[in-house]
Amino acid sequence: MLKQLTTIKERLSHIDARSWHWKAVEYIFGRKARGKACTYYWIKIPLSLLAYAGLAILTGIVHVCRIFWVGVMWVFGYRFNAKIFDIDESVLSNYNYNDYKEKPDGSRSRFAPWELLLIPACAWVLWMLAIQYPATGIKVLTWTAGIAGAVILIYFVTAAWKFPPIVRARAEVSNTWNRVCPPLVVEEAPLFEETAE
Repeated sequence: MLKQLTTIKERLSHIDARSWHWKAVEYIFGRKARGKACTYYWIKIPLSLLAYAGLAILTGIVHVCRIFWVGVMWVFGYRFNAKIFDIDESVLSNYNYNDYKEKPDGSRSRFAPWELLLIPACAWVLWMLAIQYPATGIKVLTWTAGIAGAVILIYFVTAAWKFPPIVRARAEVSNTWNRVCPPLVVEEAPLFEETAE
């Protein structure tokens, strides 16, 4: 029984570099595609397939996202000066936008759109949370305090990772994991295949 398990483990830990699943994982994970066989089958292949599905969906809505981003940048005072439907023109690069509050003709605006929207937005939020819905205002304040507390707690927990008993426990788990799960071996195709003469 153990011999069969060893054989199966050995077979599963060796994969062909030309296989569809290796190409998918290598495309998504890049240099991090290699590693342990267990994580390859349990995590990397499913994540790669999900990533491909996500890429297919996102490709269909990429133009909508570009228009949305250019609109957001306009609200914050930056005008897009390239072709919006040209995928080669990045909407995230600063060089495709005029300077802050600069018009296309080079003159400057006195106010950015967000500055004009800030006054009624703040007045509306204060009205809603203080007068109209005071219970919601208390909840928003409680949530804000809770999130700040969680961030502080995460900071102290991550600082505790260097505590010696935790370091030893992590090393023990890592050793056990290395014994159970073999490293992944990617078998490359030979450069020149032998031909029978």
